[in-house]
This record gives sequence, C-alpha cells and structure tokens, in this order.
Amino acid sequence: MVSNYYQVLGVSSDATQDEIRQRYEHLALEHRIPGTKPTTMYTAIKTAHTVLSNPVKKERYDLNQKLIQMHEDEARKALKEEKKHWEEASKALENAQQYEQQEQVHREEASKALEKAQQYEQQEQVHREKASKAFERARKWKHEAQKLRRARPN
Repeated sequence: MVSNYYQVLGVSSDATQDEIRQRYEHLALEHRIPGTKPTTMYTAIKTAHTVLSNPVKKERYDLNQKLIQMHEDEARKALKEEKKHWEEASKALENAQQYEQQEQVHREEASKALEKAQQYEQQEQVHREKASKAFERARKWKHEAQKLRRARPN
C-alpha cells in the first residue's frame, strides 16, 4: 500500500477539492472492474480519496506527513552523524594499530640495542680483565727489573 495519498491520486499537496475528486473519479474508473474483488491499487485510490476529500482528515494527514518528514530528516541526519563517528573511530583504530606496529618495531630495535650493549659490556669486562692481568704482569716485571738492577754490581 502506497503511503503518500497525493502520489496515489497523482495530485500535488495544494490540489483543490475539485481536482482531487476529478482525479479520483478518473482513477476509480480505470482500476475498478465491476463484479470482481477490488484491486489493491483501487483500495489505495479509494482510501486516498476518503482522506484527502475530507478537510479535517486532510489537515490531520498533512500534519502527520510533515511530522513523518521531520522525523525522517532527523533520522537521516543522525545516521549521517553516526556514519561520520564510525569513520572517525575507524581511522582512530587504524592509527592505533599503526602506532602499535611502530611500537613493536621500536621494542625490537631497543631489544637489539640492549643485546649489543650487553655484548659490549661483556667485551669491555674481558678487556678490563686482560688489561688488569697485563698491568699485574707489567708491575711484576717492573718489580723484578728493579730487583735485578739493585742486585747488579755497578
């Protein structure tokens, strides 16, 4: 069933009572086959005429149509806003995922740098131990050399 009675009758919303009646009579003749059950279209035409030909019902219908239109407009606006928010949320999520990936790369780089630093510390410890041993040997040699100089006759 068509919900816009003006469209059913094919008239504008500012049509006169005469125009509504003439259009109804024309469409009723076209869609009503005597001796048969009324078609869905004929029933819609008759309902539209019943509402639009009565000034009180027409005024109520027009007001109802305006309210429906207003609610549809508000719903479209709300859907548009919701779509915008979903898009923003989607972009934020995408950015967060990129940041997580970058953070993972940085963690891996930091881990590698820490491993190298630990290797360098181990190497430095080995070099310190070697240097300490070399220093000890040098001190011993110096001490022995001094002993030999003292023991040697001039």
